[in-house]
Amino acid sequence: MIPYTEVKNLDVWKDWLKNWVNSGQYYIDISNELDNAYTYVKSALGDPKASVVFDMDETMISEYQLMLKYDFGWTEQAIDEAQITTNFPAIKPVQDFYNYCLDNGINVFILTSKRQKYLSYVSAELDYADYKLPTQLILRPNDDTGTIADFKAKMRKDLIEVQGYRIVCNVGDQPSDFYKGYAEHDIIIPNKFYDISIEII
Repeated sequence: MIPYTEVKNLDVWKDWLKNWVNSGQYYIDISNELDNAYTYVKSALGDPKASVVFDMDETMISEYQLMLKYDFGWTEQAIDEAQITTNFPAIKPVQDFYNYCLDNGINVFILTSKRQKYLSYVSAELDYADYKLPTQLILRPNDDTGTIADFKAKMRKDLIEVQGYRIVCNVGDQPSDFYKGYAEHDIIIPNKFYDISIEII
C-alpha cells in the first residue's frame, strides 16, 4: 500500500482511501490506537468517577458510505444528510472498547457537535448501531455560536470541575476533539477522510 503522505493526485488519493477501508487496514489502525486506551482504563477500574469521553462521527459511527455517495466531497447537501441519517454502522473496534468501559463500571460520555435539535436522529442512530445507553449524551445547544473545539473543551471542563468526573481517556478523530485537553489521555482514531480544525464553527 502506498504511504498516504506520498499520494499527490486526487483520484489516486480517493483510491487510497477506498483501499484503506476495504483492505481492513483502517480497522487495524483503529485497534492499534485503542490498545493504550484499554491499558489506561484498566488502571482506573474501581474509581466511581472514572470516565471516558467519546466523539461520535468517525469515532463511534462510520459515515463512509455517505462519503462514497458524494465522492468524498463534504458539500452542504452531504453535511445536511449526515445530520438526519440514522442507519450508519458502528465502528466495531471502538464499539468493543465502549462496551468494555460500560461493562466494567466506567462512566461513558458521548460528546457530539450535533445540535440538540437533532436529538431524536442521534438517538435513533445510536440504537441502529447497537450502542448501549451512555452515562450521558451531550449535544451542542442550538444557539451556540462558538467553535466546535470551544464547545467540546467547555463540556469536558464541566465534567471535571462541576460534575466531579475524572476523564481517563478522550476518544476522538479530530483536532477539535482534543482542544485545551481536560483529559488524562487522548486517543486519536485515525481519520484520513477529512479534517475539522479547531477554528471550525
